[in-house]
Amino acid sequence: MDLAGIRLNDALVLELALMLRRSGHGTTADRLEAAVASYLPTVRLTPDEQVAILEVLDDPPPELEQLRDALGATLSPNDGVTPS
Repeated sequence: MDLAGIRLNDALVLELALMLRRSGHGTTADRLEAAVASYLPTVRLTPDEQVAILEVLDDPPPELEQLRDALGATLSPNDGVTPS
């Protein structure tokens, strides 16, 4: 699956969804899980979803660092997260 221009396998997307759910971002987690179940090749993230993902990827596993970096580069300070 493609998220923010980064190719992730389904297991990583589900791991990200679990991280989101544990951090109170159940709606975003549901959307990612549904995308995996529906075999969607690409998910376009809303700005709120991008911010939620950045919040849970503050100290990401190595496999998700590229996603964190890509999202951080696309958000502006007005989006609620300062890119690291």
